[in-house]
Amino acid sequence: MVAAATASLAQRQPPTLQVGRDDAHWNGQALGLAPRPLALLVLLAAHTVAGSGLRSPLRGVGDDAEWRAEALQAVEHAAPRAVAQHPALRRWLMQPHTDLAAAFDQALSRLRLVGHGIDWIDERAPGAVAQRRSYRLALPREHIHWLDAPVAAEPT
Repeated sequence: MVAAATASLAQRQPPTLQVGRDDAHWNGQALGLAPRPLALLVLLAAHTVAGSGLRSPLRGVGDDAEWRAEALQAVEHAAPRAVAQHPALRRWLMQPHTDLAAAFDQALSRLRLVGHGIDWIDERAPGAVAQRRSYRLALPREHIHWLDAPVAAEPT
């Protein structure tokens, strides 16, 4: 009986995440994300694929341009078309914010609610700089798939 249970557990595969232009699917189920939480999910997926963690933005400074630049670089490396496909992500990474850390925290909270009690976001201990935390998805990088969709031309 123990051997059968062990074999059954060994056959279980980690969940898969498919990230598309308008939504993401966790094990085939649409998550129904609003634009900002979807943008954060794209960032988390990019960092997970890159084998790194997404640091939280600096608190109390308003905009954290360094954070935006690092996040943009990670996304462009992991999923080159993602910024073009996700207007909310493009705005978040390319435009200054009055309180980037608060926007990050709010999007992270919404993503956690979508998990319906599943701990799918791995949070690492605070770093030395302004008590930053590092986040990534709690699944292997080979279980993250980017769904490319045709990118519409920008309005002029």
